[in-house]
Amino acid sequence: MVQTHKFMGHLLTVVFVPGLKRISEEAKTTKSSPFGAMLDWFVGSIKAEFKETAQKKLDDFYTSVMASLPKEVDDETKEEMTRLQLINRELTRHLPKDFGATLNVSFKTPEADQALFGEPVLGADDGFASEITDKGHGMQRAALLSIIRAYLALRPKFDKKPGLARRIIFAIEEPEIYLHPTVKRSTYTLFRDLAKGGDQVIYTTHDGYLLDVSAFQEIRVLRKDAASKPPKTIVHEISEETLLAVWHKQSGRNDIKLESVRERLRNVYDPYRNEGFLAKKVILCEGPTERCALPIYFEALGYNIDTNGISIIDAGSVDLLDCFYILFTELGIPTFVLWDGDKPVAADISTLVGEAAEDARGKSKRNAGLATLLGLPPAVRADAACFWDTDQCADRCAVLAQKYEHSAMTMLPDTDKVKGAARKLFGSDSKPMAARFYALQAVARGQTEGDGKKYVPEIVKDICGRLPALTPATKLSSALEEKKKVTASAARSPT
Repeated sequence: MVQTHKFMGHLLTVVFVPGLKRISEEAKTTKSSPFGAMLDWFVGSIKAEFKETAQKKLDDFYTSVMASLPKEVDDETKEEMTRLQLINRELTRHLPKDFGATLNVSFKTPEADQALFGEPVLGADDGFASEITDKGHGMQRAALLSIIRAYLALRPKFDKKPGLARRIIFAIEEPEIYLHPTVKRSTYTLFRDLAKGGDQVIYTTHDGYLLDVSAFQEIRVLRKDAASKPPKTIVHEISEETLLAVWHKQSGRNDIKLESVRERLRNVYDPYRNEGFLAKKVILCEGPTERCALPIYFEALGYNIDTNGISIIDAGSVDLLDCFYILFTELGIPTFVLWDGDKPVAADISTLVGEAAEDARGKSKRNAGLATLLGLPPAVRADAACFWDTDQCADRCAVLAQKYEHSAMTMLPDTDKVKGAARKLFGSDSKPMAARFYALQAVARGQTEGDGKKYVPEIVKDICGRLPALTPATKLSSALEEKKKVTASAARSPT
């Protein structure tokens, strides 16, 4: 028993913080609650300081009390004894002798920490002093985070105290509940600081503020495979080694370092773009122009992207599309990519010179790379450049032959007038604002004419029709792994 106790004392402490569905229960300061588990660790430092001295005094007091219990006389033997001894004698007398046993009542020796320190109670005074359970949900969640922060601050000091050095596994459901954005960011920093000090933090989230894509190897995306019977959960993740290998393959460069990849991810992702990791599906586009206008057209087509769990994420640049696509795909997220083909006016780019020639060659190479990555048949031109004459749409991508403005802002017969109205209204030539204004006008015009879909661009209709069937693409890492197996098999085969 003693050895078991010592062993248990070295086990990691687990603090589970649920989503506070029953907040009145979870906020109670019992040892099994999040509040109580942390508070018990705090007050443990106080108990430890006084336990040995207090215990000796309690033991002496207990012995004295037991000796001064009321005296009674046993009617059968006429012996004088304490009332407790008499009770025990009577219990044994009435126990069938076949058992060959005795019965006795005793009082456990009081433990110092239980006798001197009751259950800790957390209170808060926000103008009205009361227990934390009487406060609002936001206050309760903030108080719990405050306890964890205090633990982090005091951990180095308490680690030096006998019996207090320990590490904690924090398991937290939806830490973002009831928190403002600035507090969410500081909470994520808190989690990282806890991990740096040796604790472990495992949490589930539906909030982009609680994600740091530069630490991609820590992210787990859980998906339910409804096709399996019974349904099962599939966990998607990617290691540092795997992502780096994919990055080398996609870029054609083997000299890229892991830290370079991290910095690139850190630079392009933010809480808004992190939404892609929390969506059922993603539409990935170049910039805010498409992001602002596409939902309007989809709604006119009777397809609400929000209710279908689809996020439209703009990469900020066509040159960053592959960066987003790789990570989304490796984590099992169905992703549809839309970009501008930027077909030049010249039918033969070899006739171009200077920056124009360099720009055309760069865009041609980019088009070919994205088409190959996304399974779109590349264009074949006489000048060997990769440009399309018309908008193209495939299962996982669409490319606009020229630019968004040419494909999605030319349907109305008075297009120039509508664009002029946008400039006048906004006092600028903002492309995203103009695109949204044009989309709203196009849908409204169609509704007025009896068909809300009438002026929706054909390419958008095509994209919308493919979204319901969009599934996760084959991971690039899987293709690399398969290639390794084939190469290894060929190496083992006899010549």
